Amino acid sequence: LPDIGHACGHNLIATTSLGVFLAVAEALEESNLPGRVRLLGTPAEETIGGKITLIKAGAYSDVDACLMMHPTSSSHFPDHSLGDAFDKTLATSTSSATFRGKSAHA
Repeated sequence: LPDIGHACGHNLIATTSLGVFLAVAEALEESNLPGRVRLLGTPAEETIGGKITLIKAGAYSDVDACLMMHPTSSSHFPDHSLGDAFDKTLATSTSSATFRGKSAHA
C-alpha cells in the first residue's frame, strides 16, 4: 500500500484459506473419499518460526498434504520471476487483480 510498505493481504490469506478448506471438505464428503481436512492459522506469521511452533505442538503430525496461499505484489520480484528463494513448492499458480478505490491497512 502506498506509504505503508509491507501489506501482504492478511484478509486474502484468511478468506482464501477458509474457502479452500470448505471446498476440499465438501469434495471429500461428496465423493465419499476418506480423509480429514484441517484448517490451521499460523501464529507469528510475520516472523520466522510460526509454523515451527505448530510442528512442535503436533499440528502436522498426521498431515499428508499442506496448502498455503500468500499474495504479493509483482513489484517485490523482478520481471518474470515467481515466489521466494526460501520457499519450496511442488506447484505454483499465479493470478492478478486490479484494485480500484482507496487503499487501507487494518
